[in-house]
Amino acid sequence: FHAPLHLRLGVPGERIMQVHTRMGYAHRGLCARMRGNTLAGGTGLVARIDATATVAHQLALARAVAAAGGTADGQPLSAIFPAELERVATHLDMLGQMADLLADGRFATLAATRLARVRQACHALYGHRLLFDVFLRTPRASAARVIPAGVMDDLHAGCLTLKRLFWRPRGLATQLLGRGVLTADAARHWGIAGCAGRASGIEADLRRDGPGYAPGWLTPPPRSGGDMTARLAARLHELGESVTILSTLDAVTEFPQYPAPDGMTGEGLGLAEGPAGPVWHWVRVENGRIAAWWCGDPSPGHIQALPTILSGAMYEDVDPVLISLGLSAAGADL
Repeated sequence: FHAPLHLRLGVPGERIMQVHTRMGYAHRGLCARMRGNTLAGGTGLVARIDATATVAHQLALARAVAAAGGTADGQPLSAIFPAELERVATHLDMLGQMADLLADGRFATLAATRLARVRQACHALYGHRLLFDVFLRTPRASAARVIPAGVMDDLHAGCLTLKRLFWRPRGLATQLLGRGVLTADAARHWGIAGCAGRASGIEADLRRDGPGYAPGWLTPPPRSGGDMTARLAARLHELGESVTILSTLDAVTEFPQYPAPDGMTGEGLGLAEGPAGPVWHWVRVENGRIAAWWCGDPSPGHIQALPTILSGAMYEDVDPVLISLGLSAAGADL
């Protein structure tokens, strides 16, 4: 498969009966590389754990460092802005990949063009298309840190068109209905939350309890059957929510900053809701340098659930299931 993930499938007939997974091919030794690093250097490393959740990892580490230093989570609104921008880009990317895999050309083209505009906006706002080093960059001029109104209007219109194409009689919703089911019990067993968990009826979203999110911004997804249609419908639903949130926060131009005192010593845990689910970082800081570190990503839970999801499925369902989960081998292989 396209990711460094080994799947051994037992297919004695038309359906998959056995699934064995093996990871580790993308292991980068991040734990050893973080030890002794500066806080700025550590932030740069965690930003590259997973390109689909780079802001979430940066934000979780920043909150862990803030907790270690005994300071509060500062500037919540400016932290929401890049996090929701990342969510828009990731959901558009996953939806476009699925449409391309299933040969839905209209949907794939629309998602790809909107994604390109979002990536351009990311570069204009933060200096990088993939939102690396958001917490390290020097703020640009205020005029350069507001998404152009035309881009937001285009995203609003694009979301409505994507939903219409998704639910049309021969759209992705019809093709994926009832396939690749992740039951609520399986999601609870493996601790799967995020978009995949909510599509299975698990009501868990760290953003609801986080600072800055107003009541009414976040609502349940339209389906909770746990199949691939439900997971993609949840992505479309969150895409529309995130675009609305970005429009509301369009005047928030300050960069998120979590300055750490020189020579600080402490230990803390930080949490953030990424596009695929919750991300956490634990860090111990001694004299301003990282003494110990570890993190959690949604991907290991998704990988553990693969045998349950794929058992009894057709071989053709494997790639769509991986895309619908947003499974990242990089997020699992630290």
